[in-house]
Amino acid sequence: MYRKFVIFSISIIAMLSGLLHAQEASDNHDLESILNASVYPFFMALKEGDVSSIKQLIAGEMYESKKVLLEKNKEYPEFLKNYYQGIEFYVENATQSGNYIIVDFLIEFPGGNRNFARLYLEQTKIDTSESHEGGIWRIIDFNSR
Repeated sequence: MYRKFVIFSISIIAMLSGLLHAQEASDNHDLESILNASVYPFFMALKEGDVSSIKQLIAGEMYESKKVLLEKNKEYPEFLKNYYQGIEFYVENATQSGNYIIVDFLIEFPGGNRNFARLYLEQTKIDTSESHEGGIWRIIDFNSR
């Protein structure tokens, strides 16, 4: 009888472990798709000086603080292209908590200098006609460490 109980307990633990691993894999897949939709395009937009894309990828105070540069400064796209030329971005870690994601990444400058930085993303809804389930993930802050 004891042996059946032990085998049954091990089976339950193995099954629960498999479910937890599947949930973790699903969460990692969700984070990866958010990075592909919001973070990597942001990096590319910086390098290309694509202010139109940047305006779509940021929100909140970050948008408000960059609004004049993005909307009024005709030289800003060229400045971005020159500043980010040759820079590489490497995502080190991404963590989700509710409607927020924190992305830690490395900025590697030409010549080898490195800087660690952090992006904060928030899930936002801009109108009901959008087909994105739960809203769009937008960058709300960018801090260099």
